[in-house]
Amino acid sequence: MKIYYKISPPIEYDNQYYHLNFKLAREHIPYKNVRIIIDDQSGDIVKIFSHPPMEITKTNDKYFITGSSPKDNIIEFEFVSKNIDYGMDSYKNNVLDKTVEANNNYNLGYTISTILYYIFLFLSLGFGVILIILYYLKGREKDYVVPEYLNFIPKKRKPWLVNLVFHKTANKIDKNAYYATLLDLHLRKVITLIDNEGNLIIKINKSDEKLDDYEQSALDFLKHWSKNDVFNSADFAYRIFSNKFDYSDVNDISKEMRY
Repeated sequence: MKIYYKISPPIEYDNQYYHLNFKLAREHIPYKNVRIIIDDQSGDIVKIFSHPPMEITKTNDKYFITGSSPKDNIIEFEFVSKNIDYGMDSYKNNVLDKTVEANNNYNLGYTISTILYYIFLFLSLGFGVILIILYYLKGREKDYVVPEYLNFIPKKRKPWLVNLVFHKTANKIDKNAYYATLLDLHLRKVITLIDNEGNLIIKINKSDEKLDDYEQSALDFLKHWSKNDVFNSADFAYRIFSNKFDYSDVNDISKEMRY
């Protein structure tokens, strides 16, 4: 399909040159193949520009503008000529210099925006690849062989932590963690365990040794239910099962032992 128009475009001019800016499209689908032919039989065209920047070639007396345009991107061309004999004239100073300067600024901005577009496109596409690489390098869980029983005493791990690892679930510990912690505190002379004919006596010693949270919680429990820094298991059991023991105290004990 060929369509022919006869138009009277707005033209800027000075004492030497004429300038015409012709917009062809603004809202459109992506054009993969744009081809504009400008007939210059008189040879009057001095400078010619296209928006977006496309390839401009000259063969004999014709200019060929070829390229592509993204969706809804302006498609236009402008040129400075020695003579345009048909249009609506408007006088401007330094037509050629202003046209060249405006197009240089446009081309610079277009180049920067194009570079930024590809940078952000690369980052958006590469972000997933980066995450996959980080996952394979740092994010995957490592497999460890955990035996059912240890054949040695772990010297650099606290007893409650060993119990946490080897217990049935990974987020719970049982009473063995508490018993082992008491034995460990006894070996470290933080407390002294005394067997008084089946009755366990725990003496709390004065110690400056730094304890972790669980050990401190166990020690605080003993201090709370001791007399003069001596915890008596028989006395403690009697206080729990006696009718004089308040229910709220039992509830407090339960909370303390749920660490």
